Amino acid sequence: MHTRWKSRAAELCGGFMVLVFGWLGTGCGTLGGVAPVPARFDEAKSVVLDHRPEVADMRMTPAAGVNQAVGAFDVGRFDTDELSVLQRSLDETFAAWNAVPGAPKLSVHAHVRLYALSFSNIELGNLIAVDWCAVQENRLLADERI
Repeated sequence: MHTRWKSRAAELCGGFMVLVFGWLGTGCGTLGGVAPVPARFDEAKSVVLDHRPEVADMRMTPAAGVNQAVGAFDVGRFDTDELSVLQRSLDETFAAWNAVPGAPKLSVHAHVRLYALSFSNIELGNLIAVDWCAVQENRLLADERI
């Protein structure tokens, strides 16, 4: 039974990581004042989950944001302001998902270790390192470093 829950948690949190990398990978996390946008998983909204996901903890390593502007205006580093926007986006996304009545809570934790961005007027490259895990009733169901 433990393997089944671990597998389900990994599937659920896979969508979470798509959202994280989609958000971080676009460079939108470097401009500040970015508005939260819930992910639109239309096919997922028709599925009724047996767990109710919620963001329990969202952190970042001090100085995780690193920028290298090459002949371009330095737009700013990823920092705690962007981290809070990411958390609000995830909260709104998870709130849109349906769960069976009385479903147990699935706590999602994430830690941004590195957000390195190098850019010029015509090119952009980034490197992101994130640790995440899913916990239910003090039991680790899934964890990964990406």
